[in-house]
Amino acid sequence: MKDKKSFVLYYDYWELIKELPMDERGELFTAIYEYEQYKTIPDFKGELKMLFLTIRRDLDRNAEKYKETCEKNRNNINKRWRKQNEEEEYALTF
Repeated sequence: MKDKKSFVLYYDYWELIKELPMDERGELFTAIYEYEQYKTIPDFKGELKMLFLTIRRDLDRNAEKYKETCEKNRNNINKRWRKQNEEEEYALTF
């Protein structure tokens, strides 16, 4: 989503991430950002793969919620504009 400017990382992840060595933390966070921006899936093995898959599941779920919210808001705005236009057209006929 090009208009999306942020994403959510949950505090719960920290319990798992803090056990990683610093270089692996960096790899994981880089992969998270690249996934969010470009949907690139890293070629991780072991713990990093498990952590990334867990986080990716939540990122995808949140992206879907965001998409649904945008669609709902777009529909509500369109309804409001249609109603206002109908009221204005009705007022002009008198």
